[in-house]
Amino acid sequence: MEKIINIKGNDIKYKIYKKKKKNISIIIEKNGLVKVNTPKYISNKYIIELIHKKSDWIINKLNNLPKKTYTENNKFYFLGTEYTLVFKDIKEDFILNNMYNHFIINITYVYNSNKIKDLIKNFYLKKSKEYITNRCIIISQNLKLIPIEIRIRNLKRSFGICYSNKKITFNYKIIMCRQDLIDYVIIHELMHLKHMNHSKEFWKDIEKILPNYKKLDKELKTVDIEL
Repeated sequence: MEKIINIKGNDIKYKIYKKKKKNISIIIEKNGLVKVNTPKYISNKYIIELIHKKSDWIINKLNNLPKKTYTENNKFYFLGTEYTLVFKDIKEDFILNNMYNHFIINITYVYNSNKIKDLIKNFYLKKSKEYITNRCIIISQNLKLIPIEIRIRNLKRSFGICYSNKKITFNYKIIMCRQDLIDYVIIHELMHLKHMNHSKEFWKDIEKILPNYKKLDKELKTVDIEL
């Protein structure tokens, strides 16, 4: 199961894979997951110590993962649909065109990558607060798992976090994902209101709601939601 460790102010998401092998290897995936492949006899305590020891290298790799660029015809996703970035002479700063699947940016910002990024970020943030919050309320009522508070934030390495005080925070960037993937993230975090762990009981309850959760979980690990 995936876990998160905070080192030097950085949330590092990692997963341990114990295999029939002789050496330990650490792989940084495109989505920021740190995969630790290790012989079966290596203890988890030793692996955590190794992650701390290699933290500078890991953080450097995470910070240098490929980032989005903001030039004409670049691709962005919204609710799983691909949108093309275009620049036009418009009155507004940003328009979502669903007919042609365009993110239209005012042409005056064509060379201002920071402004373009802010416009897209603000669009995602606004839409995620509407969609994810409303969807979470509906699902939580159906499951009778009611959080005290639903928050939408910029989480560096997580899709969502459920805290012991029953407050749930979602990464606003999951608005890029398909709706079934967003539902999986919501259900996953809501289930932590019942199980504050990833025990067998946790996954059994997830499976009762989403029989295909393993497929969704695997796909979620491959999506790129970086801006």
